[in-house]
Amino acid sequence: MRVFWEHVGALGPVYRLVGQGFSDRDIATKLDLTELKVQACIAWILHFLGFTNRNELIRYAATPAVGEAGTPAGQVPFRISSGLVA
Repeated sequence: MRVFWEHVGALGPVYRLVGQGFSDRDIATKLDLTELKVQACIAWILHFLGFTNRNELIRYAATPAVGEAGTPAGQVPFRISSGLVA
């Protein structure tokens, strides 16, 4: 059974906005979600990626994707697309 944020496709947008440095409240407002749902999405992403805090996630999400300018050779950052884990 899929969880709420998978149904609404919120993982990708939340991930991108966290990478841009937005607060939970700002993300909730932009995506028309509750702060609690945004926090749950972030907690799931942190757990999935094995990170222990939001700062690690922010640094990781702000890293350019493979093929984008500035990506170090051999680095393959995780990306979430269209709300489902890719």
